[in-house]
Amino acid sequence: MKTTFEKAKSIAAKISMDLTGGGTGGASDGNFVAPLGIPLLDGMGAIGEGYHSEREFIFANSMGQKAKLIAELIREW
Repeated sequence: MKTTFEKAKSIAAKISMDLTGGGTGGASDGNFVAPLGIPLLDGMGAIGEGYHSEREFIFANSMGQKAKLIAELIREW
């Protein structure tokens, strides 16, 4: 049985996306449910830099690809 991340990575590969894992050290609502053993994907929002700061921005040209990924995850799951 695939983990949630492995399943998402497999679906992303079908649309030529390389989904990678990582960490930022930040907070997430996922921190409340992950200790309960509930599978979740976090960090599925916009791609950018300077998160949660006055310098925060997103890369507008990445929005289409991110929307395609989310749609494919919903369709394939």
